[in-house]
Amino acid sequence: MPITRRLVVALTILCAASYIVQLHQFLQLHRLDIHQHSPLTKKSQPSSSKNVHIVFSTDCSGYQHYQSIVSYYSIHRSGHLGPTTRIVSGCTPTQQQEITNEFERIDPTKQKLRVHFSQSFVLKGKHYKYSNKPGGLYHWMNHTTIEESVIALIDPDMMLL
Repeated sequence: MPITRRLVVALTILCAASYIVQLHQFLQLHRLDIHQHSPLTKKSQPSSSKNVHIVFSTDCSGYQHYQSIVSYYSIHRSGHLGPTTRIVSGCTPTQQQEITNEFERIDPTKQKLRVHFSQSFVLKGKHYKYSNKPGGLYHWMNHTTIEESVIALIDPDMMLL
């Protein structure tokens, strides 16, 4: 079945609407102390999510930074109890400090939201942005102690419901 212009427009509108809803939720949560307002009661929260470490890899662009914040809030809002780590590749020292400062404002305890910085990775001597995910994940796994038994690798534009 050929993809028609009408189908492309409909899918684009659907994606935009989804992002608008998530942005609205993000803005509402950003005004709250997210560590005091749980979306679920303790009775209904699955205890197994404490043992799942969610990880996603990004670069230092503003676009992926925005995606990271929205993704984290959707993960938290879904009732996930384990940590979430953003692996960031190829930042300048100034960018690293800005990201670290913002993440500390969101989670001062660094128990739920963590950040790990790595260098930008190359593939066969050439910069290839998609090599940052495997390279960054490998770097993180070799430079941190992982206590959880499950690591869930997602993309920064993924959201949990």
